[in-house]
Amino acid sequence: MMRKILFIFSIISCAFLFGQNIIWDFQTTSTINQSQHFITFSDTDSQGNIYVGGRYGRLAFPSVNNITFGSISNTTSSTELSRAVIAKFDKNKNVIWVKEISSNYGSGINSLVIDKQDNVVVTGYTDGQNLKLNPNSNTIFDTGITSSSSFMVKLSSAGNFIFGNIYNYVGNMTCTIDENNNIISTGNYVNYLPIAITDFDPSPTNVYTLPAPNGLFIMKNLQDGTFSWARPIHAHNTPSINTVKTDKNNNIIVIGNYEAYLKIDNITYPANTSSSNRSFVAKFNNDGNFLWHRNLTYYSSGGFASNSKIDIDSNNNIYTATTYYQPQTVSFPNQTFQAPNGGRNIIYKIDATGNLVWRSIIKGEDAYDFLSIKLNPDNTINFFVSYQNDKIIKVINGHNNSEETVHRLDINLNYNYLSQNSKAFYLKFRNDGKLIFNKSDFSSSSYSQNVDYEGNIILVGYYDDYQDFDPDQDIKNIKYTSGDISGFIQKFGKCYNGTPDGAKTQTFCSLSNPKIQDLHPNTSYTTWYDSPLSIVPLPANTLLQNNITYYASVQDESCPSNPKRLPVKVIIKTSPLPLSVSDFYFCSNVYGMTFNQLNINNNQNIRFYNANGDILNNYSNITPGMQYYVVQYVEECESEKVPFKVFSLQDTGPIANPIQTFCATDQPTIANLQITGQNIKWYDAANTILPTTTPLVNGQTYFASQTINGCESTKISILVTVNTTPKPVANINQDFCESANPRLASLVVNGTGLIYYDAAGNVLPLTTPLIHGQTYFVTQTLNGCESEKLAIAVTLSQNNVPANNYRTSLCNVSTANTMVVDLTSYQSNIIPNPNNYIFTYTTQAGAPIPNPSNYTLNIGSNVINVKVATADGCFKNVVLELVLNPKPIITLPEDFDFCKGKTLTLDAGTGYTSYLWNTGATTQTISVSSPGNYSVTVTNMFGCTNTDNIQLSYSVLAEIVSVNINNNSATIVLSASGNYEYSLDNSSWQDSNIFNNLGMGEYIAYVRTKSGCIIGQKPFSIFNIPNAISPNGDGINDKWKIAGLENYTGSEIHVFDRKGVLVFKQITNKKPLEWDAKIKGSPIPTGNYWYSIKVSDGRNYTGWLLIKNRE
Repeated sequence: MMRKILFIFSIISCAFLFGQNIIWDFQTTSTINQSQHFITFSDTDSQGNIYVGGRYGRLAFPSVNNITFGSISNTTSSTELSRAVIAKFDKNKNVIWVKEISSNYGSGINSLVIDKQDNVVVTGYTDGQNLKLNPNSNTIFDTGITSSSSFMVKLSSAGNFIFGNIYNYVGNMTCTIDENNNIISTGNYVNYLPIAITDFDPSPTNVYTLPAPNGLFIMKNLQDGTFSWARPIHAHNTPSINTVKTDKNNNIIVIGNYEAYLKIDNITYPANTSSSNRSFVAKFNNDGNFLWHRNLTYYSSGGFASNSKIDIDSNNNIYTATTYYQPQTVSFPNQTFQAPNGGRNIIYKIDATGNLVWRSIIKGEDAYDFLSIKLNPDNTINFFVSYQNDKIIKVINGHNNSEETVHRLDINLNYNYLSQNSKAFYLKFRNDGKLIFNKSDFSSSSYSQNVDYEGNIILVGYYDDYQDFDPDQDIKNIKYTSGDISGFIQKFGKCYNGTPDGAKTQTFCSLSNPKIQDLHPNTSYTTWYDSPLSIVPLPANTLLQNNITYYASVQDESCPSNPKRLPVKVIIKTSPLPLSVSDFYFCSNVYGMTFNQLNINNNQNIRFYNANGDILNNYSNITPGMQYYVVQYVEECESEKVPFKVFSLQDTGPIANPIQTFCATDQPTIANLQITGQNIKWYDAANTILPTTTPLVNGQTYFASQTINGCESTKISILVTVNTTPKPVANINQDFCESANPRLASLVVNGTGLIYYDAAGNVLPLTTPLIHGQTYFVTQTLNGCESEKLAIAVTLSQNNVPANNYRTSLCNVSTANTMVVDLTSYQSNIIPNPNNYIFTYTTQAGAPIPNPSNYTLNIGSNVINVKVATADGCFKNVVLELVLNPKPIITLPEDFDFCKGKTLTLDAGTGYTSYLWNTGATTQTISVSSPGNYSVTVTNMFGCTNTDNIQLSYSVLAEIVSVNINNNSATIVLSASGNYEYSLDNSSWQDSNIFNNLGMGEYIAYVRTKSGCIIGQKPFSIFNIPNAISPNGDGINDKWKIAGLENYTGSEIHVFDRKGVLVFKQITNKKPLEWDAKIKGSPIPTGNYWYSIKVSDGRNYTGWLLIKNRE
């Protein structure tokens, strides 16, 4: 009990916390009865003030008309069709000011937008004569032409005129504001010289035009109205841009329509057909450079220009919608989807790169109009759409393709005088495309939607007759137009907490077994209860009870809980019982008969349906044999459908294949004809009745009728074919090789569908082995008819293949242990005329030889099994033996040189039966002393020969050029390359010409050939340079000596004192170096001296020398 009290308290509290959804509404009035007010544009500023724009007048009748905003009343002249009007309201619907832009005949507003400084920018059209562009002045603005033009006007928030621009020959001009307060506008322009051309630069000193032909434009003006740039878009016929918006990066997005093709920067985008209207979205950067284009639906209507047909979130995602009425494919770069039959609107979320994020489809049956789309501060989406006569629409959710059913509130239920144009639906979507709320009872002309800084929704539009301005069906706020058509403003809170939409009495028929799920509303955000305060939801499959009231709670997940529930009283009427009806048969023709002639239920309270469920008029003509259904009804409840058919027996003959085939061997009669019917009668062509025992004749036509309820039908004809099948064709005596193991399949027989039998009549399989002297029988089957049997006598023969064994010996062509041969080359040795036979080769072990033309023999005997067969399977197995003998191996050395004057011995090797040298010698060895080519041929015990040769030449002797010294290494350099040996002692020889790790001293380098020919020797030194001498005459170390330097003629030696004065110089000339440390016979002073030695082979030495004289 306490839980229930707390629940009731929470509901009452919610009712106080959240007031009625409608905050206020406003309607224009008129002092003139037939005035028409078309208020279709609006925006809000940072303070929640509301600006609206449109036109008033009578479009088809120039006359005096009036519009009144609160206490401000304005009137047109008698020549005007319409006048542009702009009004400002504060957030509490007080009228702040009203401004007008007028001309002689007509003007109006095409767009209205508030910039970042709360200034208002409008675009519109004018006839151009006596134009008062400044609403606060009577000054006439000369457009220079008498044709229609468009204008762009900017007013301050106080209504003061900031600037006004005129664009001659421009139509459908609409605009928006970017993040820097620049003005982006679009429309249609003219370039039709010399008659008319549009100048986009309002400066009187500048002209800026766009190229022919006429087309669309996008233009940027600075916030003071100064021209920045304009760019063209071309399309076939009369294209339009309905909406322009900018994103957070100042990129420009446009929505429009075109026919046949759209051309942007020489890129052509085709429509579906040359006459279909294709909607599109395109994006440009803030300099007008083209970024991307996406085709949307075709056979699409974008409506007139509006700022409410597109919105963009903080991540630059794009939200818009299109209409369509034909199933079609819609493609984006990242995905393609099918717009289904019955769909009427598609809502899109498109990311900044032009990829589709999701789409939601709205399905209806009648006329439709996409009114507006707008984001709430929480990124939920408000979508208004009008359906002319549809009371039910289907919404396919964008997040998972599930389907929601939305019912429109029947506003004429108790107020049948209300406007017939209050047929707009409000649909609210989560940002992933899921429908989360719906409401109806809005004007079908609610063309402008805005969300103010507090999250309130502003709707602006117009209505005729009566209009209920409170969407809660329990609260009526009915206003009547004081003129012909009035403008309105509605301000709603973000969340609706009134009574949900739905009929309060819902009637069902007992036959449908109605359940909770059959009540409406029945969306995913609707919950049903059995009382106003119950907290236990009813399952969807709960059966409804007659005269019981159920309660629907509809909750918007983005809003606080709505405590109000819709009470629905359920009336369940008893469905009538099904009729007892069976098929109808008539002897006469039933063409032209109608359903009422069947006199079912005395033609009282009955309906007829076809197989598709369509209702048929009781006076519709009947088609014989067609499936129909009949019900009886009491008020709106029908009985179960009962199926029936109507037949004309006169036209309903039996059913049979008109051509039937039989076999003569079956001796067919009329009784064998296949037919379906009752009481069949058979006739010949002369209409004579035939008994069923009548034999069938090939090529004859027989006729049959059936009789039902005493009515004989028309006759059908059956053409009979009686096939006679001949025996198959074959030699009746056939001979086979016994070795081929012939089978029944080996018999040569020409025929179709052959069947083999033994003498007892048993069917034999084709794998049956043939037996010598046995007779077999065969038939063929044509057209399903088997022939008589043909007898074939079989004989089996032996030794039909004259093949023999063959053996031969071969000498190997190389000294290897194997040789490749072509086994097929011996076929003529095995059997004459080998081309008439098939040869199969296997090894002695029985392994198949897959490539007999490339078979490898080993030294010794090679046995190959050969099967020689005929094409018909006769064969004989023989042996092919090939003995491979080795080729002798000769051991003559490789070509070499020798020293002139020496003698060499050439040896061909032992173990051969004969030798033959090219010198004529027949011995194993020969001695030679002259250069030349020598060859020898040897023969082994198998008679196999081999020949080898050798080229001898005198050794070419090089000369020692030099010995290069590098530290303790010496490299012997020769005048020519060759095969030489090197030594420093004439006893130990090496192949390398480099000697490493040599000590100080003198050496002699020796060089010889491999055959021992000495080619020369050369001394060289690794110097030992003393660092001190004592030239005191005691005979010990008295002189500075460098042993071996005399071998390097031209070497230079210099000695300097510590001041750099030269004290000794000598150039070697084959004499040993000896210096006694004197200059001109006088000893030099004791001290350190420096030497520099440049050896003629390129070596350089420097160092110090201590000279110690006793003084």
